[in-house]
Amino acid sequence: MLDFLINYLYGFILILIPFVFSILLSYTLVARYMDQGSMAYLLNTKYGRKAILQTQIVVFVLEHLILMTYTTALLLFCSTILMQESLDFWRFLYLNIGLFCLHIFLGSLCFFSACVFNEIRYSIGCGAGIGFLFLLIQMLSDVNEDFNFLNYLTPLRLFSPERIVEYEGTGFIGVLILFVVGFGFLMLGKICFSKRDLPL
Repeated sequence: MLDFLINYLYGFILILIPFVFSILLSYTLVARYMDQGSMAYLLNTKYGRKAILQTQIVVFVLEHLILMTYTTALLLFCSTILMQESLDFWRFLYLNIGLFCLHIFLGSLCFFSACVFNEIRYSIGCGAGIGFLFLLIQMLSDVNEDFNFLNYLTPLRLFSPERIVEYEGTGFIGVLILFVVGFGFLMLGKICFSKRDLPL
């Protein structure tokens, strides 16, 4: 059952759909305020830029955690109750923790670009475009062996569901790298936002 889920869901669907959620979330938390000019109202409160961005980052991470928790619970329910198939709980849990790390990385690209650029086409387009490029590269390498070399051009290679469920060290190291880099992009976005000139 777990192999079926990995092949059917964790190779593409559970990467693409939460990534779209990350794009919309980055727009809601940062880019929308810049685009509508309402950031000036937030900055006129007693809270500074760093405090505001720190709050948005916490919300960003919590929203992804809630999404991954819901996904995990839904798949467990569907497999055990509806399909009457048992899952190795701990392997499945580690797999979804790895998925969470992957989406922190992908979402941080969107969040970072939203903090750096003023115009929506750049603030959303850059992060989303890079993420979709990674997905396209992975798709090409999966459908045609001639493009296997492209796997080395995308950080999505660091997320290996097969290695995670087999408890291989490289699988855990890969998602840890994704999480650390993603967290770094979130912090870098906060720093850039705090120092940039805002069109208020």
